[in-house]
Amino acid sequence: MTFPSVSRRLAPILLALVLLGPGSALAEPFVVSRDIGYSDVAANPYENQLDVYLPKTPAARPAPVVVWVHGGGWYQGNKDLVVTDKARKFIRSGFLFVSVNYRLSPRVTDPGSLAPGRTMFPDQPNDVAAAIGWVDENISGFGGDPDRLVLMGHSAGGHLVSLLATQPRFIRSAGAVPGQVRGVISLDAVGLDIRPLTDPKSKARSDHIKPVYWNAFGTPKENEDLDRWKRASPLEYAGPRDPPFFFVVQNDEPLRIRESKTMARRLGQRVDPSVLEVPLTHRQINHHFGRLPDRLGETRMALAFAKRVARPATSGSAGG
Repeated sequence: MTFPSVSRRLAPILLALVLLGPGSALAEPFVVSRDIGYSDVAANPYENQLDVYLPKTPAARPAPVVVWVHGGGWYQGNKDLVVTDKARKFIRSGFLFVSVNYRLSPRVTDPGSLAPGRTMFPDQPNDVAAAIGWVDENISGFGGDPDRLVLMGHSAGGHLVSLLATQPRFIRSAGAVPGQVRGVISLDAVGLDIRPLTDPKSKARSDHIKPVYWNAFGTPKENEDLDRWKRASPLEYAGPRDPPFFFVVQNDEPLRIRESKTMARRLGQRVDPSVLEVPLTHRQINHHFGRLPDRLGETRMALAFAKRVARPATSGSAGG
């Protein structure tokens, strides 16, 4: 479908409206261009697709972009889950919003039968980096500014965005520039340091959970050869030249609290207000983000952080 008399920035919006069809949620402030392929390395093409949420009324100037990466233990989840409230909140605050899929490790059924050729690190960060490369090349056609990106992820997604922001080789390999990432919002990230989760001698996680991490980052035997556990740990790389972070973390998870605070210090940030501890479960941190009421302030503080680092042209409409 072509739009010969329509500007390049309006075409994706009109296309998204056509795809949504009659009876769609017209009250939403956004339209969506869905299932855009950004890479062809996955056997299942859906794993290498993304969605672009953009305002129905284009901004006068290119808007900063939030790139959202879902969680799910690196083996489950997808770009469509628990995303609407987040997209709505950021769209109303002057951002575009991109939700990303990536290749997933197989579901663990028998820890003793993990296939050597399975999807595992570094496949997932390579995919998210490829999505950022796509954003770099294409988001201007949707009215976005590729030089003002905010990465945001929950759980395993929080690990992935943290790794890409602190280990520039992933983004560079996808043809983008690390400086395009202006900030990172980490929602209860799991695995800022992979080693306590995977080392058989560590008591940070019970033994029956460790196969989930071996599935994504290698068994102890596999790690002997490739040192994946160290290479996959954002804390190994974090430093004052990296973009700023805002962390939301469960207040009853000592390991995640300690890792988030350590990372904030290595980034050269003050722990307060960079790390927000909240009395929510791991799941609630994800599901509550963007919803009202925001009694604990996680959405408000994350949004203020994103505005500060990416500087959208508008502060949003009423209710944003």
